[in-house]
Amino acid sequence: MPMPEGKYGFFPHNKDAYGTGGGIMQHESMKPTTQGPNLYLDGEPDLDEPSSRVEAAGGKVIQPKTAIGENGFMAMFMDTEGNRMCLHSEK
Repeated sequence: MPMPEGKYGFFPHNKDAYGTGGGIMQHESMKPTTQGPNLYLDGEPDLDEPSSRVEAAGGKVIQPKTAIGENGFMAMFMDTEGNRMCLHSEK
């Protein structure tokens, strides 16, 4: 969605189904970074499939799917703008 001096993207959410909604904004006043907070997105139900699409979409896998004990699994990647992002799943 265009907005003054930037763009806003929506993550659709079905409140009756598994998943997470939200959005992401690109704006001239915001600078991509790998030094900021880790934003974890739901990689439901298994990270293998979404992780396999990162590099084909122009991103870079920083840490492949990794077990995090009773909390499931996580993977870290750099998005196409240069932000560090994470995925989380139970499997």
